[in-house]
Amino acid sequence: CGHCKSLAPEYEKAAKVLKEYKVTLASVDATVEQALGKQFEVKGYPTLKFFHNGVPSNYEGGRTQAKIVKWVLGAINAPLKTLTTAESVKEFAAAQPVSVVGFGEVAALQAVSAADNDLVYALATAPAAKVYGVPVPSVVVLHASGDKAVHEGPFTEEAITAFVDRERFPTVVAFSMENARDIWQTKSGKIAFLFSAEANADFTALATEYRGRLLFVTSDGSVSRLNDHLGASSANFPQLILLGMKVGSNQFARYPLAGAPTLDAMKEHITAFLAGSLTPTLKSEAAPADNTAPVKIVTGNTFADIVLDPSKNVMLEIYAPWCGH
Repeated sequence: CGHCKSLAPEYEKAAKVLKEYKVTLASVDATVEQALGKQFEVKGYPTLKFFHNGVPSNYEGGRTQAKIVKWVLGAINAPLKTLTTAESVKEFAAAQPVSVVGFGEVAALQAVSAADNDLVYALATAPAAKVYGVPVPSVVVLHASGDKAVHEGPFTEEAITAFVDRERFPTVVAFSMENARDIWQTKSGKIAFLFSAEANADFTALATEYRGRLLFVTSDGSVSRLNDHLGASSANFPQLILLGMKVGSNQFARYPLAGAPTLDAMKEHITAFLAGSLTPTLKSEAAPADNTAPVKIVTGNTFADIVLDPSKNVMLEIYAPWCGH
């Protein structure tokens, strides 16, 4: 099973972290132990079950180390771990791609952690904060790369949540199938995609300037599914495409930049996008040159003008050319 092979290294890394919480991660080959697979109604692979006091429940988290750890800690209602040295903070941060640490007394952090399905949180003592170089109290988002962002207040649930949501991604995210789900579910609902085979300093500068308002993502064009999904063509690289996501769904509106993505052109395009003054570009076939037949032809670009015309009643047939009916 390819999915099982992809999960295996993440599962092993999660096991090392969860061992400290006295949680055991185990695996069983259901092609050998077929009776167990039947007993627990396994329909596909991999299937994860969580046993609390011997009672099984379905695992409903993600398949990365951080998401596995987060889900299990929530399932056992674990209190936030307390880190007492700068070295323990560094070890905690290195164990997952992104983590959150509250230095000193940050009472709201437990509630913020409980509401976050993705990141792992901890508390750290004031001596650790002093050595680590952050004020007390503070909340710090730590990236395994060594980057960190510091929040010095206010320390309400709302303020901490907004800070973590803004800082959980690096300034520029390199797209991969592993982080695709997190990208599509970004809280801002606004994404700037740059398709380019090379790094772009202007794009990075804009990502810094507009951090928290859009998520800035790059792709080298090697993920063909992404190219097809967004209508990106290597013939047009480098290419900037802005997306307005419908929160809670996979629906989005596309706003590609016409022309080369220079600093001024990208900034003007982003400014207009944030102001709501851009018209989305639809993935649509061209409208027919002659549309005077009794049955009108509707395309993505003409749908609103023909079907949603308030002065007319319209019957719309949605068909497939190959369908005999």
